[in-house]
Amino acid sequence: VAYAAEVSLTKFIILQLARPVTIICVQLSSALICALATLALASRFGINAAAGSTSVTFLLVTIVLLSIFVRGTGIPLGRLLVIQREDLQHYVGIVATMLRTLRLRSA
Repeated sequence: VAYAAEVSLTKFIILQLARPVTIICVQLSSALICALATLALASRFGINAAAGSTSVTFLLVTIVLLSIFVRGTGIPLGRLLVIQREDLQHYVGIVATMLRTLRLRSA
C-alpha cells in the first residue's frame, strides 16, 4: 500500500509541485537507509532483513512524501487519508457512468 501511494505522490511532487530535486534526495536517502539497515541486520536475520528494511523504508518515504504533499498543497492530512462523503458521491457517479456504458454496449 505504501509503495502504491509513493508512486502517485512522487509523480505529483515532480510534475505539479515542480520539485524533482526533492524526490532525488528523498530516493537517494531511502536507498542509503535501506542498504545500511539491510547490512546491519542481514547477519542476524538473513533475507528477512532485506524484506523488513525495504518495507520500513517504503513506509518512511511515503510519510516524507505525504508531508511534502500536505505542505505543498495545503490539503490537511486528515482530508487526504479519510474518505469523505463527496469522495463517495464522486465514485457513485463513476460507477453509474460505467453501468450506463455497459448497458449501451450490450444492447
